[in-house]
Amino acid sequence: MNVKLPISVLCVMLLIPIAVQAGFQEFTVVYKVTPGPKASGQIPEKVIYRMDGKRLREDIFSREGQTAILLEIKGEKQISTILDPDSKTYLRNESPVNKDTLDLFNMPRSDKDPCAGDPKFTCKRLGTDKLLGYKVIKWKTINRKDGDTSVMWYAPKLGTFLKMEDDAMVMTATHVEDHAPPAHYFEIPANYKKMDVKQMMMQGMQDMGQSAQDTADEDRVAGQTPEIGVDEAEDSVTKGPMDETTDKVMEGLKNAIGNLFGK
Repeated sequence: MNVKLPISVLCVMLLIPIAVQAGFQEFTVVYKVTPGPKASGQIPEKVIYRMDGKRLREDIFSREGQTAILLEIKGEKQISTILDPDSKTYLRNESPVNKDTLDLFNMPRSDKDPCAGDPKFTCKRLGTDKLLGYKVIKWKTINRKDGDTSVMWYAPKLGTFLKMEDDAMVMTATHVEDHAPPAHYFEIPANYKKMDVKQMMMQGMQDMGQSAQDTADEDRVAGQTPEIGVDEAEDSVTKGPMDETTDKVMEGLKNAIGNLFGK
């Protein structure tokens, strides 16, 4: 499995509909994604959310390719899956259902405060508008812990947002379908091979090493001196023990995967 974006980015993208409390709905929304004023690192170019009331699929498109995330509740368990269409592989995990997931699938359609009952956020209503033919309510959300803010244009009829902007990125809906997506979007294709977390992390480390080497090669061609640690990044993957920096990266990757899968 070739991870197209950092796992931490995938986690953030998955949590966006939870933060705005998308309801028990059936829809497909296609978003164009552009960098925000303080964007750093990789961000997607396009995102598609699909929901059929009991299952959520998120497709994330970047310059590197496509990654899909599936989320489903079955009884007391939540099933999380990452699909990589390019390599035809997937990573799957079952864990006890958590509150954020229940909120995601059980919130009703409403034009009331979308932060009501959520101790992590407060919302301020800024007015109303219309996007793609849908009435939207403009809300400013404030994270009570760190003070970070974002603005979203929430469509009560759909139970999700049609535009969202913060310092990192701006997501703007370009296409909406207000009916259940075909069932096959929520299924793992029969020709996909299952991978485990360890394999995924090792592939991610190899990709990081290759990226560092590519940067070093580009610098040499341009007549520049590679940054300290570039060559060592490759060595940590292919030649010897991981250094302190690589240990920290690996730990961060483990934590991000753990957060995504509820561990």
